Amino acid sequence: MAALTDIAKSGADALGGARFTLVNILPGTLLASFVAVVYRSHAFDFDRRINLHDVLPSKNDTAAVTIVFVFTLFLIGILLRPFQVALVQMLEGYVNPRPLQYLYALAVERHRRARHTASIQQDHLDEEEAEAPRSLRAAAVGAQREQRRRRLSARADRVLDRYPEADDLLMPTLLGNVLRQGEEAAGRPYGLDAMAVYPRMYPSVSALLRADISRQLDLIAATATLCVAFASATAVSLPLILRPDLWRLVPLVTLMFAVVSYRGAVRASAEHAVLLATAFDLHRFDIPKALHLALPETPEGELKLNKRLTAFLKERQSLAESGLGQEFFVHPGDPPAG
Repeated sequence: MAALTDIAKSGADALGGARFTLVNILPGTLLASFVAVVYRSHAFDFDRRINLHDVLPSKNDTAAVTIVFVFTLFLIGILLRPFQVALVQMLEGYVNPRPLQYLYALAVERHRRARHTASIQQDHLDEEEAEAPRSLRAAAVGAQREQRRRRLSARADRVLDRYPEADDLLMPTLLGNVLRQGEEAAGRPYGLDAMAVYPRMYPSVSALLRADISRQLDLIAATATLCVAFASATAVSLPLILRPDLWRLVPLVTLMFAVVSYRGAVRASAEHAVLLATAFDLHRFDIPKALHLALPETPEGELKLNKRLTAFLKERQSLAESGLGQEFFVHPGDPPAG
């Protein structure tokens, strides 16, 4: 048993390090298995009845053939993994192929309008004032209106929570916008750029919080890649709609799974934003300490320090260019301020 454990650990390290699990290759293996089932069952032969017994190796085949068949599906899943990463990045909106630039711009504009509409609706609902009821009927109608106002206000808040505030940060997909909003909301209140600062802050994050963030990132990756796999399966099985039997429902089922997986990725991204904000709330002072910078004594001083720290880390400016000069820099042996 110990030998098998060592082999499994060595294989995981070779394939992707400590964070590698079977979930990483599940989407690719699932897609390869789906294509194999559709092909070997002769599903595209519309005049022939599908027989799932044709999918598995026949009784005349040896156990070695079955092992090779299963191993081939597993190997294809591993080979498809790099392409899954690229497709997930496209799902987030970070890949902008030149032929899709027009669609990219339209998608960004669609999300900008959704955010703008929610913002206007929220402002209008906040300005509404409830009138004093003059009768029981008026009181009942007023209560119904207040419930409706609160419901619409909560819906507008949920929409606004999905998007970053600046127009130039909007992404063409909802998943990309939720992730970008989480990054912005984590560091923005403190004047920090989350993506520039977090890699330096990561070693000092508590083990429990770091484990939660890693699990949430794995969940986002798994649901997003499953969405890509199910969407690809939908494209492969689309001709089955022409079949006269119930197999024509297969593309609809895979499409439903793709939508559910995408919604799961969006939900996991929103929960990841909470964990990322928690990391900044608790550990943002660890970076100035590690860089031997004097800790600020006021909120204004913290904001000033963080903006200069972001310029230093993000733009790779020198200490003098970023403003982190003698005013903030302290030596390890210097006594604490105050």
